[in-house]
Amino acid sequence: MPHSFGLRSKTRHLFARNFREHGPTKLSTYLKTYKVGDIVDIAANASIHKGMPHKFYQGYVCLLPIFSREILIFFFKQLAARLVSSSTSPPTPSVSLSTSASATASSPSASTSASSTSSTPSAAMTS
Repeated sequence: MPHSFGLRSKTRHLFARNFREHGPTKLSTYLKTYKVGDIVDIAANASIHKGMPHKFYQGYVCLLPIFSREILIFFFKQLAARLVSSSTSPPTPSVSLSTSASATASSPSASTSASSTSSTPSAAMTS
């Protein structure tokens, strides 16, 4: 018998929420502010279906350029023997600041804010 594979096929455990974390999305998720240069993780929130990123992007760690009204993430993915530039625009609940130790240590926004007390970005880059 034929079996179709849709967009959310084989994602029973991939999109499942953790133990005792079910229920509606908290308001603080929508009120987070992200800055240019932040390193973010893409993790789909299964309770929000509209704008859910594809299962291919689950777990990606990306550098974040923010545009006027949306979060747009650019990255390269490998197709056969070549790299193809790709972008995705996940909703706010699907994006969170990266918690990995290597990402927070190499974050450009964390290093400039911690090392400089100047308010101008050009002075922070020269020192």
